[in-house]
Amino acid sequence: MPSSDPLKVLIIDDHPIVLSGCRGLLSSDPAIEMIEATNGKDGMAAYLSERPDVVVIDINLPDISGLELTRRIIADDASARILIFSMNDDPVFVAEALKCKAKGYVSKNGDPNAIHEAILQVAAGEVWLPSRMAEKLTVLTLSEANREVAAFTAREIEVLRQLANGKTMSEVADAFRVSYKTIANICTSLRVRIGARTAIEMVAMALDRKLI
Repeated sequence: MPSSDPLKVLIIDDHPIVLSGCRGLLSSDPAIEMIEATNGKDGMAAYLSERPDVVVIDINLPDISGLELTRRIIADDASARILIFSMNDDPVFVAEALKCKAKGYVSKNGDPNAIHEAILQVAAGEVWLPSRMAEKLTVLTLSEANREVAAFTAREIEVLRQLANGKTMSEVADAFRVSYKTIANICTSLRVRIGARTAIEMVAMALDRKLI
């Protein structure tokens, strides 16, 4: 890409305040052109039409999860440079993001300038993780290699049972009177801890291990 061309960055997030904050932060850098989308469907369409240099995806979108959108973009373009943006600092989610081929993970609870730094680093072909987050991820990886599946809460077991009975995540959310995002987060955590690639595989492995 010629040096005179701006770095095209697609931000996919359904929170107006977050988009406004990113807009204000990135507008100070004339070398960056920001594009916006507020859900997975529009985000995918924007990616296909704009072919941005870097994509920043909120892990919790209103229609599909940010991790699923990451998988879809990578399936279309294995060289896509994607950052996951989240309020959750749990290393389980960081590990899942990297498994989906994201190039980094940025916490919304951290330094606001981190997103700018992360975008530039990922655009340069590097992987970006805050040092504290990288340390947590290392501890998680080492501990998982030497232990059995972690203890599950009553809520997690009930989610698995509902899914095993053929319920969708939306139906489970309605039954528990919580948001779809809450159930999606629980399922993501369960899949990582069980070692499953899909929700169907997760339920099958849970049944095999007599968790439900």
